[in-house]
Amino acid sequence: MTGCGDVPVSDHLSGDGESVSASHTALTSASDDAPVIEPEGSQPIEEFPESFRGYWDSASNREYACNDMSAELIRIEEDEMFFYESGFFPDEIVQESQTRLQALGRLEGVDVNRDAIFILELRDGAEQLTLVEDDHEPWEYEKCDSLREVD
Repeated sequence: MTGCGDVPVSDHLSGDGESVSASHTALTSASDDAPVIEPEGSQPIEEFPESFRGYWDSASNREYACNDMSAELIRIEEDEMFFYESGFFPDEIVQESQTRLQALGRLEGVDVNRDAIFILELRDGAEQLTLVEDDHEPWEYEKCDSLREVD
C-alpha cells in the first residue's frame, strides 16, 4: 500500500487475518442483558496491540484518504480509539487471535454517550481493518502510512 501524504503516522501517535464472517456481523448489543461470548483461547489484554494502532481511513474514501479533515478517519492509540467527533474508551479488550480483538467500553462524543462493543479484525498483513460496532454493518478501513495535514 502506498502512503497517503507527507507526514509519517508515527509523528502523530502517542505511543494476516481473514475477513469477518457473516456470523461476526450479528453481534449482540452492549446492553446489560446481552452476554459477550469469548472464543476459546481468547485472553484479556491491557491495551490495543501495536499492529492495530495508528491512523485508518475508510476504504471508500480514497480521494480524501488519510487527510486530517477526513470525517471517516479513525485513530487507535494504546487505550483509546478516536473517530471524527467521538472517542471510544475500552474497559476491557479481549484478544481472540493475533488479528482479532473484541473491545467493550464507552463511546462518548457529539450526540453519543453509551456502552459499546467493537470487533476489530486485521487483514492483508495488517494493512486493512474491519471494524464492527454492536450489530451494525462492518466498516472497512485501510492503514494510513502518513497523515496529510490540510492548511
